Amino acid sequence: MSLTYSGGVGFLKYNSLQVKVQHQMKSLFILNSFTWSKAFDLAAANGESANGDSEFVNFANIPGDAGVSGYNQPLNDSLALTWDMPFGRNNRALHGTVKQAISGWTLTAINRMTSGLLINLTYDPATTALTTDLGYSYRPNITGNVSSLIIPKKSWTRSASATSNVFNVSQISVPAANAPYGNSGRNSLIGPGYYNLDAGIHKTFSLMEKLNLTFRAETFNVFNNTNFKSPGTDYSVAGFGQYTNRKAERLS
Repeated sequence: MSLTYSGGVGFLKYNSLQVKVQHQMKSLFILNSFTWSKAFDLAAANGESANGDSEFVNFANIPGDAGVSGYNQPLNDSLALTWDMPFGRNNRALHGTVKQAISGWTLTAINRMTSGLLINLTYDPATTALTTDLGYSYRPNITGNVSSLIIPKKSWTRSASATSNVFNVSQISVPAANAPYGNSGRNSLIGPGYYNLDAGIHKTFSLMEKLNLTFRAETFNVFNNTNFKSPGTDYSVAGFGQYTNRKAERLS
């Protein structure tokens, strides 16, 4: 039988620097929002235990589960831009259909950049080593510097279905059965950053006195950048250290 207990030992600390820049000119509008932040807590909230995080703590060592929040992304920048392009607008050499085709175009863009998602390394203890079956995320032991646990991208192994060899497994090991709580910190790793640029262009053509035609073209993820979610974080399963198709987003 397993029992859960909710007590007043939890905490959440959030600090941030938030900057908003808005600039309006005759033909150009720019809005940029930037946040530099850090969220630090004891456990994930109910329903927010993604990427190996857990909503439970080790009651025998509660401070050992303190770490950055699972949703923590220190840097977050969003840019929106609208530009009424001036080409052909005041060119007296252009007339009629040619001028209407060249002038009056509007360019829009939305650009977003954020830090990567956090990664919480876990493993599955043997049944005899379990102290609870409520869903606590047991973390393995690590040796060496945490910064070297993620292998440089150029050394990752890529196939049609997955990107693997993400972690330096020589630094990771399963704790002894009589001491199942490893020394790796909660949410101690951070994945690749997120970058996405969407752009569009449109123009309204005047056909008759009360009839207009609007042309609009949009492209998503202009640079076709692959944005990774989180790799397999369970050291005990075959998909450990792999980004599968479900864990990467790429829009053409």
